[in-house]
Amino acid sequence: MVWLRLRQMTISRRLAKVHDTGVSLIELLVVLSIMGIFTTLVIPGLRGLMMDNQRDTAIRNIVVALAYARSEAIKRNQSVTVCPFQEGAACRAVPHWEHGWLVYLDANANGQRDVGELVLRQHEDRSEGMTLRGVKTRVVYKPHGGSEGWNGTIKVCDQRGAPYARSIILSNSG
Repeated sequence: MVWLRLRQMTISRRLAKVHDTGVSLIELLVVLSIMGIFTTLVIPGLRGLMMDNQRDTAIRNIVVALAYARSEAIKRNQSVTVCPFQEGAACRAVPHWEHGWLVYLDANANGQRDVGELVLRQHEDRSEGMTLRGVKTRVVYKPHGGSEGWNGTIKVCDQRGAPYARSIILSNSG
């Protein structure tokens, strides 16, 4: 009988522990405040990471366009030009590449997009707050794969300014 009574007490204690697994209000407030502190510390870092990613994507896009133009010039044995985009599939007269760019066959090799010259690719960039500025208003790849003129640079900068800017170096050898 004593053994039965002890057995019942043990079972009732186990049941009491099962019901005692909730969280108190104090514990809940502590966890919420820790999460709030953590969030305020992490969010600015994520913003910087996102801006780095946007800048690097813009760099990759223009590098891919330049590599494609060089490849097409060699493949087609014809001059291919990359220039800053302007409305109406025309080239800009200023080296502002942030609005996008055109890759086209330059049939008469004059470095200008003339009527009837085939546009191979057109990239319109919609990156807010991103600037892509260069020295050259166009890059012309010749059939041998090199570009004419002088070496150039396209500087990619976001809203954070010069300390976070990156440059694309354009070589005459392609």
